[in-house]
Amino acid sequence: MSLRSLSDILGVKPSKKRSSFKKQRSDTVLNFLDLVYSWSDIVGPKISTHTLPLKNNDRILTILSDHPVFSQQLSFLEKEIIEKIKRKFPDLGRGIKSLRFQVNAKFFKTKFEQVQKFKPKEEKSKDILHPHSPEYKKLRKEFEELEVHFEDAQTKELLFSLFIQTKVK
Repeated sequence: MSLRSLSDILGVKPSKKRSSFKKQRSDTVLNFLDLVYSWSDIVGPKISTHTLPLKNNDRILTILSDHPVFSQQLSFLEKEIIEKIKRKFPDLGRGIKSLRFQVNAKFFKTKFEQVQKFKPKEEKSKDILHPHSPEYKKLRKEFEELEVHFEDAQTKELLFSLFIQTKVK
């Protein structure tokens, strides 16, 4: 006698909903991590150093802060924050209807350090220096003094970009 599964005994074919649920849940988790990592884009760089999205349960986004002042400030901007989240993360945004605030300085410090530890390194902007800045002009002059001649202007600009990247850190 061979061993049969419960679905064979009941005559039911296994559903694919379970794997779909797992994929949907993992996408939500990844979107939430993206929200945590891009929190400064949502609330601004100053407030993001004092607040952090903690969890999203029952369509309520809990935000952890290190001081009640920052929680109160964000509570005044609740609708705008939810709208920004919906624009930046449509799938996640549909799952948020309100904000809840939790204040705990010690817990915040621990969580904030964890996020900073695992946060992906941001790529430097291509326009580190403005073309009219003194630093840019100085580097342009240094590069020109190397007397690198190329007929293709695009190749020369690419080399100049590499030159700047080696000089600016």
